[in-house]
Amino acid sequence: MRDRTKLWNLAAILAVGVGLMIYGALELRKSCLLAAEGRPAAGRVVKKSIEHGAKQRKSHYLHVQYSTEAGQTLVQRAGVSAARFERTRRGETVPLRYLPNSPDVFALGTTIKPNYFDLLPSGVAFLVAGVYYLTNRKHQSAPQQASTLSAEIGRG
Repeated sequence: MRDRTKLWNLAAILAVGVGLMIYGALELRKSCLLAAEGRPAAGRVVKKSIEHGAKQRKSHYLHVQYSTEAGQTLVQRAGVSAARFERTRRGETVPLRYLPNSPDVFALGTTIKPNYFDLLPSGVAFLVAGVYYLTNRKHQSAPQQASTLSAEIGRG
């Protein structure tokens, strides 16, 4: 029973790692597309908001209105640092880049760099899985391994 629980724990950690890797890869793909194909635009800050999360954590957002080359006007929300939130005023113009075939995908700034940072949590999850595996595996001496192996061969 204990070995089965350990196996399920390891599988859960690996599943989280795979999920985080997929998320990171999608974010990396989006940032690469914005860097390569993104169209520049000027956005106007129409609203600022703060959302309170767990453990007194605050998330700061700028709501930006911009128009695409096709004439479509959008208002989108972008997460920003507390410092940028404080220095940016409502009504201010901010540079951004958006994808022409999916204009709701955008990022603030004049140049967008590929975002590898979102892949980091998956690496941490895989590292935790490796440490968990190594610390929870059965340790056998060489003679014990040989007798276990010969017993398994004898059964086969």
